[in-house]
Amino acid sequence: MTENSEGLEEAVRSFIQSRFREAVSIKSIDLQDDTDQDGLPILQVRIVFESGSETLPPANEVAGLVRRLRPTLEEFRVEGFPILSFIAAGEHAATT
Repeated sequence: MTENSEGLEEAVRSFIQSRFREAVSIKSIDLQDDTDQDGLPILQVRIVFESGSETLPPANEVAGLVRRLRPTLEEFRVEGFPILSFIAAGEHAATT
């Protein structure tokens, strides 16, 4: 993880939960440093949400999430571009 990663996961969780409020119940968040095809740094953000969450946030809210998340990541000196994945808890359990 990044050199200033203490508290990063909680900050990301808090930010995402505040954006979606009641629409999505977050079960866990996994952050992993990675690189893209061009060798540029990225941050894989896997958001596992409760499978019972029938209502997902509108696509335009999800699309703007990366842009709104960047300032939070910059506070922790995260250089990688965030790549977000939303995974239902039931699907996540089947793959782990």
